[in-house]
This record gives sequence, C-alpha cells and structure tokens, in this order.
Amino acid sequence: MTSSSSKKLQGSCLCGKIKFELTGEPDFSNLCYCTSCRKSTGSLAGMTNSVFKKENFQLLTGADHLRTYHDGTCQSGAALERGFCGDCGSNVMIEHKSKLPDKLIIPMGTTDIEATAGDWVPSMEFFCKRKPGWMTTPQETKKFDEQF
Repeated sequence: MTSSSSKKLQGSCLCGKIKFELTGEPDFSNLCYCTSCRKSTGSLAGMTNSVFKKENFQLLTGADHLRTYHDGTCQSGAALERGFCGDCGSNVMIEHKSKLPDKLIIPMGTTDIEATAGDWVPSMEFFCKRKPGWMTTPQETKKFDEQF
C-alpha cells in the first residue's frame, strides 16, 4: 500500500450487502495463526489482517446486515468482537478492545486489493508456534510465538 494518507480502499462481504471504505495507511499488517482466527476463516494458513484507526473506516452499506460474535476463546486471553455479514457469514471487522481500543482489525481478504501485485505484505506474524510448516513468509516479518 502506498504512503499517501489520502489512499482509499474499498471492501465488502462475499454477498456484497456490506460495503466499506478505508482511508489512509494501516498501523500495521499481520498474519495470525491462532486457533480462533483459523476457525473463523476456515483456513489453516490463518488470517491476513491490517489494523486501521476506527475513524479511517466507513461503513457504506449494510449496517442492518452486520452482526457481532463475541469471541471469548482467543489464545491471547482477551476477547474479540468479530463483525460479520449475517447473510453470507464473511468476516468484515474485528475489535480487540483491550489491546487496540481505538482501532479496527480488517481481514484483508475482504478488500479489493490484489495481493499478487504486492499491495499487501505482512509486517508481523502472531502465534507462529501454530504456523504451518509449509508456509513461507518474508524474512523481515517480525515473528511472535504468541501475540505482540
């Protein structure tokens, strides 16, 4: 992603009923291999996230479709509020109120970026002790056995 603070990025759930826009750059981007993220995505490779200030997130459509799941099973010991589409089930946003009270965690698979174009690269990896052995990531990515 570019360094421009005016950068805008669109995103949506799978069915398109929830649409959102992000402005500016994320504070950081990460891969999370914790069991909770793996189960919520259905992926052994975990979840690809970027953390944005709440004021940089705008819900464009679908507020009436947005549901919240209180995830108290997180291996970090803190609860997460997982926002998802009540129709298609797509993860849309996550709140980590105890560690990141003024931020939103955005699952980047819901955005309209092309990861193959190099628009998204993780700066951190969490719960690396659960990272699949076949998965390689950039050498310079900060790696944590647990959460930061």
